[in-house]
Amino acid sequence: MKMKGILINPFKMTVTDVEIGRKLEDVYNILTTPEIGVVSMIERVQIKNDQDLWLDEEGLFKAHQSKFGFTPLGFNIFSGCAILLGSTEDLTEWDDTKLSIREVYDCMMWEKKR
Repeated sequence: MKMKGILINPFKMTVTDVEIGRKLEDVYNILTTPEIGVVSMIERVQIKNDQDLWLDEEGLFKAHQSKFGFTPLGFNIFSGCAILLGSTEDLTEWDDTKLSIREVYDCMMWEKKR
């Protein structure tokens, strides 16, 4: 069974709807891109009670990264691709995100390319 997520790609400056499986491996696979290569560790950043941002935990240490900010999280800067997923009330399982593309895109801050 698949779930709805929102993929943030700072290399292309895009925010897109995606469907992924419910296994941890599926999250790793969707965050692994030609721009950054294989993601070996992911980190969960809670946005609100039922919405989480999952990203490459080692992204800031990799060369040639594109960065982004997500205003609901203050002035934190994230590196590499990320996916927004929902979570159950007890935070034990992933679920469909309840956010829309427009809500997410309006909160994005993109790194300016030189």
